[in-house]
Amino acid sequence: MTATPFTATITGSPRIGPKRELKRATEGYWAGRTSRSELEKVAATLRHDTWAQLAAAGLDSVPVNTFSYYDQVLDTAVLLGALPERVQAVSDDLDRYFAAARGTGDIAPLEMTKWFDTNYHYIVPEIGPKTKFSLHPEKVLSELKEAQDQGIPARPVVIGPVTFLLLSKAVDGAGAPIERLDELVPLYTDLLGQLADKGVQWVQIDEPVLVTRLSANGKKYIRGFDGISGVDAVPDTNPHVIRWPEVDPFTQNLLSNAPEYALSVVQSPFPCPEPRSTVLLVVRVVELVKFAGIWLAAPPMPCTMLHPVNTNT
Repeated sequence: MTATPFTATITGSPRIGPKRELKRATEGYWAGRTSRSELEKVAATLRHDTWAQLAAAGLDSVPVNTFSYYDQVLDTAVLLGALPERVQAVSDDLDRYFAAARGTGDIAPLEMTKWFDTNYHYIVPEIGPKTKFSLHPEKVLSELKEAQDQGIPARPVVIGPVTFLLLSKAVDGAGAPIERLDELVPLYTDLLGQLADKGVQWVQIDEPVLVTRLSANGKKYIRGFDGISGVDAVPDTNPHVIRWPEVDPFTQNLLSNAPEYALSVVQSPFPCPEPRSTVLLVVRVVELVKFAGIWLAAPPMPCTMLHPVNTNT
């Protein structure tokens, strides 16, 4: 299977709505003023309008599954069956999700902390001895179908296993979450297979933690991680691995020596306000591709360009 190259895309888009519609709808739901169906209608409208605007702007690969009622890390915990045991008694799936994020009168919420060096926050997953990972792709598949029914050239986006585990915290005497990396790889492989069955050619797996200084323990468990495979075969290609000056030398070595990958350097030819680097892993159904992006690009000037280089230089 050969994936169709795309020429114009972005890595994500705002989800709160131009007039903060999602904020008002979720707060109304929490207060009992808005029904679930009304909340879901607001969410569906925002997704529809966002995708339509991006396609109309000329994007031929539109990120989907970037919508969230609360936080993308919490969404990933749901995807991987990693919500804490204390919320499992909440029967409604959406209320269970919000119980993990906000708590209830009887349930303590998960912690919240800053998303890297930004002023945005994420919900910190808890990984304990009783955590049993399992794949729950309903949200990803549902939003993909919405986009495909709308005629959108959709590219699903998910947070990668390394970032998810390194942003999680151990509880109840469990070892470091990253020690369980091997348990997540089959789930991501399964997810890619299901997406392939739906006609998806490209999947974006975000691994922003790779631009941070990794702990010795994190390096130990990532060292043998060659990526997510198992969907058909990975052919010989010339995909791209990023290398940034900010990236830890260990990570540079890890990426440049991964057997599936060739090395590329990503540079910004234009001045960008407050540039921030992030590592993204973009997975074609049968090929693995890595590239980097810079936040806060000032349109129409692109702030990233891929320049393939010889791996020996």
